[in-house]
Amino acid sequence: MTIGTRGWEVVEVAAAGTFGTVCVAMDRATGRLDAIKVLRAEHLTRPRVLDRTRDEAAMLQRIDHPGIVRVHGLVEIEGRPVLAMEWTRGLSVEQVLNSVGPLPVGVALRIGRQVSDALRAAWEDIPAGADAPLHLIHRDVKPSNILVSIDGDVRLVDFGIAHADLDGKRSSTLSVVLGARGYLAPERLDGHDDAPSCDVYALGISMLEMVVGQHPQLSLHRAHHDEALERHLARILPGGLPTAEVASLRQLLASLCHYEPKRRPTHAEAIASIDRWLGRNDLPFGLPTFAREVIGPRFASRRRIPLVDHPEYADLAFLDRTRSTVQAAPDVDKAVRTLLARPDWEACREQIENLLLRNPHASAAPFLDTLPSERRNWFHWGGPDEAAIRKAVFALGQLQRFQVADVRRRVQALARHHHPDLARHARAFVEASPSEFP
Repeated sequence: MTIGTRGWEVVEVAAAGTFGTVCVAMDRATGRLDAIKVLRAEHLTRPRVLDRTRDEAAMLQRIDHPGIVRVHGLVEIEGRPVLAMEWTRGLSVEQVLNSVGPLPVGVALRIGRQVSDALRAAWEDIPAGADAPLHLIHRDVKPSNILVSIDGDVRLVDFGIAHADLDGKRSSTLSVVLGARGYLAPERLDGHDDAPSCDVYALGISMLEMVVGQHPQLSLHRAHHDEALERHLARILPGGLPTAEVASLRQLLASLCHYEPKRRPTHAEAIASIDRWLGRNDLPFGLPTFAREVIGPRFASRRRIPLVDHPEYADLAFLDRTRSTVQAAPDVDKAVRTLLARPDWEACREQIENLLLRNPHASAAPFLDTLPSERRNWFHWGGPDEAAIRKAVFALGQLQRFQVADVRRRVQALARHHHPDLARHARAFVEASPSEFP
């Protein structure tokens, strides 16, 4: 894929980190929505950080694996490096854990398997046109850097501190201090060189966190490390599995998190172990189902702060080359009503959300008008209008941004509605943020 020549229009701020901010932006030339990683302004005078940004782009452009986020290219705008990547419509594993708690065992293992295969490919696959593997080590594997899409695809992201055998590499290797504490293999803090086993350990800790629902705090001292690991493994109590299979699952995760690097499996061995365990245990909750029932609804209802109010937008405004000439729609409410009135309004969801993000003058009125009355005769004689119910549920999601008393009053009334799905969503709306309304 190529990068358009007319720049981007920022749509949403997705994430902010120590070194950079990631936003969702529309490529003006192609209309494609990209994930754009922008280095923070304070790092523009730090050559080492600039070099790592360029190395990240060079590494990812050489890797072709479905489990690794694809890079469209690196460009410079107003003297700032801008990394354009594919946008994964989904959530990080960290966000899912914060929302629903522990993941089903089969889901956690399938996520771990896909990440392990991505790490294997990054280490041993030979890129097209090359003579040798990149021997890439991620060095920052953790739940916040693992994305699950609304379709159940898994992506490993943020290779900003990765190390690889890269021709023309600009940055030097700092192996001890880089990475998130709590996921760093013990030997890394002892000054040992990076190796694939470091990523195996970090993935093991991440998978244990997925299964248990809580980050395991392990000591750097061998005896205390093993004691803490055993305590966390003992908390794995999935129902419906034979005792022997529960023990086997614990052993699988323990091997990934072994204190000794040489005792950990390779990426290929970890994949084989996961496949054998899943092959013996027919678990019904697969990734596509989990994505459909858990990821999709939460992604659609995620809180999206209007750009003009987002604290990170000032550092991204340079991407909006024509933003100073773009005025808010003269009647945003009218534009939203027009889209909601279309027979194919469901295909316009993202367009409606983008209108709200870019225009601070929108009101709750179009969505309040979409909500049904709580009167008993609202249903047609033929039964409830399921299309109207879907539109009302969508309206409830959008009304979360309008924290005014009238919204709360209407939603509270719908919590007693006769349609069970609508009433359930209304109750969840009220219970989720009872103190956010006047």
